[in-house]
Amino acid sequence: MLTEPQVIADIFHNTRGLTRWYLKKLSDDQMFIRPMLDGHTFNSAFWIQAHLIWAQKFLLLQGTGGDSPSIPWLDNFRLGADGSKMPDNAPSLEELRNTFSEVHELALQHVRQLDPESLGESSGLPMFETRRSVLYHAIRHEANHSGHLGWLCKIHGVNTI
Repeated sequence: MLTEPQVIADIFHNTRGLTRWYLKKLSDDQMFIRPMLDGHTFNSAFWIQAHLIWAQKFLLLQGTGGDSPSIPWLDNFRLGADGSKMPDNAPSLEELRNTFSEVHELALQHVRQLDPESLGESSGLPMFETRRSVLYHAIRHEANHSGHLGWLCKIHGVNTI
């Protein structure tokens, strides 16, 4: 029988699968385009992918007591960061993609081994009372940005159906 943390990790991994599918549909050039609509400029797929790395590190690792890897450029893609220009220390596409996979695997391993009783403990994050609420939000957050990537595919003329 799977534990609650294992089920949560599986749901998150399943959600990540759709995110990866949309990202693979975009060309390298399309990853950097920031489309405009009605005077509003949207974040690029590159920015969203980097932000999802930040979110997984912040929510699934830091928010549940895990060890967080040091990634020098990651704070440029945190909640509230300015996505209007590429930071000077932004990673290459190859580094971004590798880090995306590495942090995901590290986070899943960590969450899967959590004691189910620990999910009721404080997350230590001001906006989430418990570790469980952090993990639930992480799933919601990933799905939300996966939808953004789906829209970017449509905007770029990429067939997704």
